[in-house]
Amino acid sequence: MSASTNGLNLQQNTSKLTIYTYDSLLADPGYDFVGNFSVHANIPRNDIKLVKFSDAGSMLSRVIAERNNPIADVIIGLDNVLIHKARQFDVLQPYLANGTNKLRSSLVNELAPDHLLTPYDYGVFAIWYDTARYNGISANNFTLTDLIKAGVSDKLIIENPLISSVGSGFLLWAISEFGDNALNFTTSTNWRTYFSQLQSRNVRLVPSWGDALNLFFTPEEHRPMMVSYTTSPAYGACLYGGDTTKAVVSNHNGTKQGWFQIEGLGIAKGAAHPQLAKTFIDWFISPELQTQISTNQWMYPALNNISLPSCFTNSTIPASSIQSLNSRIPTKVLNSSLEGWKSDWEKAWATSGGAFLYSNLLLPLGLTLFVTVIILRKRRKY
Repeated sequence: MSASTNGLNLQQNTSKLTIYTYDSLLADPGYDFVGNFSVHANIPRNDIKLVKFSDAGSMLSRVIAERNNPIADVIIGLDNVLIHKARQFDVLQPYLANGTNKLRSSLVNELAPDHLLTPYDYGVFAIWYDTARYNGISANNFTLTDLIKAGVSDKLIIENPLISSVGSGFLLWAISEFGDNALNFTTSTNWRTYFSQLQSRNVRLVPSWGDALNLFFTPEEHRPMMVSYTTSPAYGACLYGGDTTKAVVSNHNGTKQGWFQIEGLGIAKGAAHPQLAKTFIDWFISPELQTQISTNQWMYPALNNISLPSCFTNSTIPASSIQSLNSRIPTKVLNSSLEGWKSDWEKAWATSGGAFLYSNLLLPLGLTLFVTVIILRKRRKY
């Protein structure tokens, strides 16, 4: 991997705006948000430096490591889980963006009512599968326990919650469905045992959504299922006129349930160019950018009243039809329990023989250790 695409070898530069984000943002088929913002702001494109990371977790680790001498101005891609760690390390400064009143108020209130982040898209985690290679899932009564059944688990790819925001979302989906003592409700399925069972039944664990995607699109790997989003099937439907993939969420007594992810962008605390960063955020939630979300980001736009193409709406599960599980984990409990839950997950996975092939962990002195075991080929977005 080159330094320009994975956030290594960063030095302070003369750019007027430095943007940190993950490498799949608006990437397929592709919307040139840097070029379009340079036109909007009437500044040279070369005055904008874009630094891409493999995932939002890696990006946040870098921001935390640099918090005493920040390099980024704008940080794009922290979600309603990662924001808690961002708060802990105090790496963001609040900004009430122009146009916030036109965003979905529920997204603003759940992500950051104090405006540390401004939402730009949202989605619902789902199990995404290719019906041409596997068609053994019934959407009408699907629950997460179906994934540990014989003939199912060895087809599944999941992302590491210690590194990946998608992995964290899947972990919280399971905890919100199965319960925990910290939530004052439990079910017959203990979520720690559940993940231990997934590992022992040959579920494939990878560091990030992009890594999962590589395996998903490699037929010889025989992994036609992965944790992704309800909107994932829209990619083939919109770009190729058809698709063999479907997405499912939990279905209990006819009620669809899922864990919602809200992604946001914000200004790094101590940013060198805060005024230009504010202009960028205002533009990012404007109709010019928000109309690109559904068919370049393959998520739902945060801005109200954005028309979605029929290929998108006809191939996805409407978010309005899914009951959010997020309210089962109050913010206070999430703040106090998340790191412990991740530690418990790691123990459950390792106890059953799981191996961790990748590591991207924040070290005590604020340094970041990057260990790359395998250099993967270039990713696709869906």
